[in-house]
Amino acid sequence: MQTALAVTWLPVCATADVPADGGACALVEGEQVAIFNFARRGEWYATQNLCPHKQQMILARGMIGSTGAACEPKVACPFHKRTF
Repeated sequence: MQTALAVTWLPVCATADVPADGGACALVEGEQVAIFNFARRGEWYATQNLCPHKQQMILARGMIGSTGAACEPKVACPFHKRTF
């Protein structure tokens, strides 16, 4: 049996500051956070802004989309095109 994780959202910017189907970066408690407005799905996501591949703070500028039968949300690093 899986346990649901508690998620706490913090207000860091206005929704208008994040483009539809795009991302923005916010500094939260000293950490860069990439925030994504997945408008075509009516969903919001957040993750650290760090690309795990090359360790660059760039993910907020990446393209978002989905993959697979479950339409899993993904972000593509704008430098390396790898998806996470």
